[in-house]
Amino acid sequence: MQEALALTWKTLDARLRNLRFGAAAALADLLVLAGLAIGLRSPWVTLGLPMPILLGVVFVERDRRLLFAWEDRVLALWGNSDLSMGVLARTLTDFPHPLKQSLRAMAAGLPENGDYRVPDAPGLAAYRCVFWTRSLLEEIRLRRSAVLALALACLPFSVWWFSAHLRYGLLIGLAPLAIVPIGQAVGLRRAWRAWQGRRGGPLSAESAPSTQSAPLAQSGPSSLSSVPGCAERLEKLDWTRIPARWRRTLRAELGLRDPAGPG
Repeated sequence: MQEALALTWKTLDARLRNLRFGAAAALADLLVLAGLAIGLRSPWVTLGLPMPILLGVVFVERDRRLLFAWEDRVLALWGNSDLSMGVLARTLTDFPHPLKQSLRAMAAGLPENGDYRVPDAPGLAAYRCVFWTRSLLEEIRLRRSAVLALALACLPFSVWWFSAHLRYGLLIGLAPLAIVPIGQAVGLRRAWRAWQGRRGGPLSAESAPSTQSAPLAQSGPSSLSSVPGCAERLEKLDWTRIPARWRRTLRAELGLRDPAGPG
């Protein structure tokens, strides 16, 4: 329990530093862009528009990784130490801290453990699979949004430059929009491979589940569906804004039926 609490405070401190540094970097970049716009009064200033978007993506991704590492380690401790998930969640929710909203948001992602009992090995493995799947869905949405935002930020300079130098430059200037599907597909494949690696075997000894729960993570949908409540928890995840083809493949691997709906 002490290790989980110490890790929580360390993660919260790292998230706060990341937020402060990210806000300072974004503000400095916007001030530089404003200064260049006033001083140059030229369309060349639009060349710097992608930088605030890129900074935002970097710091949001770092915050997501900090949260992932924290929750992954906490779930690995559950069942392998004196950690009580229900006590930890209640402590984070009720703790009188200036950043209590951040603590409550962290606790919201933890498994419900109202009876304060430690599940059996298949139950622990199922919770980890739900967590990994939720992280995958969040990562897919983030990467798709990041690629689209960067392409839109590059669009003003691209359209201006190609229109000024080529006869049919306007059409060529729209090239950043054509790259969006390629960039989104690359990011999605990387996230998909990472998810499969976690389910097929732990990526590191520190984040590895117990040896009893590892076979369930590797055994496929039939084992997952046999764990009480696992399918319901997977269904409650946010499946919106996931490409239909990838959503169907992911749900098939998890043993879930894909309802008709837009991707």
